[in-house]
Amino acid sequence: TLGVGAMSVRQRQAITDELELARRRHPELEQFIARHPHEPFFVKNLENIQGDERDVIFISVGYGKSQADDKMRQNFGPLNSDGGHRRLNVLITRAKLRCEVFSS
Repeated sequence: TLGVGAMSVRQRQAITDELELARRRHPELEQFIARHPHEPFFVKNLENIQGDERDVIFISVGYGKSQADDKMRQNFGPLNSDGGHRRLNVLITRAKLRCEVFSS
């Protein structure tokens, strides 16, 4: 069983949008995604992933320059705030077998 944990709502939406495009282009993906109806595939952001365990959790880490001023900020959203280490712990412990980290 699979799930994706994104660091922000915006990142989760970008992944969801790309996944929907891929599903339209490749209808055979439906069969793969629906393989485990009791534990369906999901894409969730850090704040919403608590309670959802899967065999493998893909952790998406993708940050870019600010659109407002074209500067790269060292801001990891909820992870930078008080208790951020607990949110990271929740994300990592959603995986029963392993985590796979990917970035853009």
